[in-house]
Amino acid sequence: MMYSLLRTTCRNFIRTVPSSNDVHCKIYKRCASSLLGAQDPVVKRNIPRNLKTGPLPTEQNTQIANYQEVLPDMLNDVGDIIKRFGTTEGSNWFIKAIEYHLEKSACNILQLTTLTYDQYIKSKNISTQNHQLAYIMGYCTEFMNISVLMLDDIMDDGAYRRGHSTWYKMHGIGLAINDAFMIEHSVYMLLKHYFGHLPFYRQILETFHETVFVAACIQSLDLIYAKNPVNTFNMETYRIMAANKVAYDHFYLPFATALYLAGFSDKTILNQSKNILREVGTFYQIKNDYLDCYGTLDTFGKIGTDIQDNKYSWLVVAAMELANEQQQQIINECYGKKDPEKIQEIKNLYSTLDLHSVYAVALEESYQKTKSQIYDIPDKTIQEILLKIATRVYCSEM
Repeated sequence: MMYSLLRTTCRNFIRTVPSSNDVHCKIYKRCASSLLGAQDPVVKRNIPRNLKTGPLPTEQNTQIANYQEVLPDMLNDVGDIIKRFGTTEGSNWFIKAIEYHLEKSACNILQLTTLTYDQYIKSKNISTQNHQLAYIMGYCTEFMNISVLMLDDIMDDGAYRRGHSTWYKMHGIGLAINDAFMIEHSVYMLLKHYFGHLPFYRQILETFHETVFVAACIQSLDLIYAKNPVNTFNMETYRIMAANKVAYDHFYLPFATALYLAGFSDKTILNQSKNILREVGTFYQIKNDYLDCYGTLDTFGKIGTDIQDNKYSWLVVAAMELANEQQQQIINECYGKKDPEKIQEIKNLYSTLDLHSVYAVALEESYQKTKSQIYDIPDKTIQEILLKIATRVYCSEM
């Protein structure tokens, strides 16, 4: 009898509640439909490979199901907006671009968003929780990262990303540039749609804008310095670039927006955290530079080209600091050249200078520095979250 009453209540709710784009209304109606056994009218989209179901613990399966639940609505919402200004073809193309990049992604940024949100609200025993919005926020941070990487691939002439062909190599530069901008601005549409009515909307929007601007500034420096001779490279400049290149979109953006969503807004602690995550981002970039030289397509996801592209890489900066006059001459003559023999000369010199050991020392020093800074944070919960982030970067293949 109770079950029959529940089904009747759900049926009446679905019939009487008007159609609405409000996220809470969508969620409630979805729950009611689920209880009735009704089929979800939203077409299922492709899900990132690491979010597909499998032999996982019950708690993780539940979280994955929640990830999967919000993505179709988000894609359909943006698709509907595009249809208003263009055509169905434009909407379908946008969804195709998003699905292609998510399918190849580990979605680390999305997971960092939800990790931060979940740990903060659990630690603080916050009763008002909205995990659905946390998942949506996570996808917004992923979408933003996709747009940044799409443009980065074009500017760096990258053929592969995450082990698969880059978007512009498949569909051309002009279309890929437009797709990247469309994905970026879809984020602003989604933020307004899902979070525009909330008190922290302005802070979240400003954090996204700051992230995009910093990414553009550092990409500009990266391209400018690639035209300079290698003997002008130095570690101070490298660390300035590295501290900002990935720290914002990979770490600070998901961290800060998740905390805003959870109701946290202490500016002092957020600024402290930003500086810590810039140090984490510095080592993340050092690791990226290292893998560009020593990683493979399977392990690194792309074919490294830093040596021939004259990139401002940690490896060459460290080599210039350690090299004697004769070795520096080799670097000057061979770095930034596309000749395979000259590329190999640089790699041989890296081995001679034992940059593997130098890298290991840099890892340990950066990790200890980061932990020391984290322990200065007065909020224990924020400490724990930052330690988890740092450990994932320093002690894993993230």
